[in-house]
Amino acid sequence: AFTQNEISLACIPDPNFGTPSLIVAAYNDEPFPGGPGMGVSYSTDGGNSWSNTHLAYPTSTITGATYLDVFDPTVCIDDSGHVFVGQIATDNNWFTGPESSLYVYKSTDGGQTWQAPVQVSVNGPPSGSGDSTYRFNDRDQIVADQYPMSPYYKNVYITWIMDRGWYMSQPWSDIYFSYSTNGGISFSSPVQINSWANNMGNMPVPDVAKDGTVYVAWMDYNVQSGGTGRIFLDKSTDGGVSFGPDIFVDSVNLPTLNLNNNSDARAKGAPVVKVKPSNPNELYIVFAED
Repeated sequence: AFTQNEISLACIPDPNFGTPSLIVAAYNDEPFPGGPGMGVSYSTDGGNSWSNTHLAYPTSTITGATYLDVFDPTVCIDDSGHVFVGQIATDNNWFTGPESSLYVYKSTDGGQTWQAPVQVSVNGPPSGSGDSTYRFNDRDQIVADQYPMSPYYKNVYITWIMDRGWYMSQPWSDIYFSYSTNGGISFSSPVQINSWANNMGNMPVPDVAKDGTVYVAWMDYNVQSGGTGRIFLDKSTDGGVSFGPDIFVDSVNLPTLNLNNNSDARAKGAPVVKVKPSNPNELYIVFAED
């Protein structure tokens, strides 16, 4: 079976609520060894017709080899119409635990062509089955500051988790964050933003207010057993350089990661946060609950 899933969508909205001048979708397109790479489709006529392309597989900075699988697409568009796509890449070594990297690609022509990927984070393979320091880059989400009145106008922000990957019998994971102040040419060193290390933070989602405040919401829960999860929010008022204490939002009941005794769909409910464009202090979080 061929697989296309995990679609991320962004657009340049028309100021008069007409047809968007650009819509871009990034998605897994057969995310297995031998697949064509991350799929990207774009439309300039409000979604009536689409052009399709793929992002080239990145190269490991550890081994120099080309990565074998890519997944977890996320896309945003800045105020200049530049498109950014983030993805996770691995060497597909799921026997002992893969090397993993987070990359961001940039297009300045609406998705037709793409610059070389920029590495945001990389973690090598585990040193052995008992390697408690092993971490796996996973579940990234990207956003750009599109507000001219913001002191951090056109910054690009990406958040993701580092979990235990292959060793999910220990379902630890932490929320990480990085920012770019030069249009995606480079990104800051990854910083953990959740207050308690080796927590179970998952599915982080960012958004930006018109005053430049960056918000990240995430769910803290055991992705294997389900049960009670906690939604947290964190914010930065200095362009992502530092974050304050975690803000508790709500407790929710959640199903296990795989439904019906692992025979059905995966249930990964992310707390999606959005800030009202006209009011930087008005936030909304939407989430799934069992």
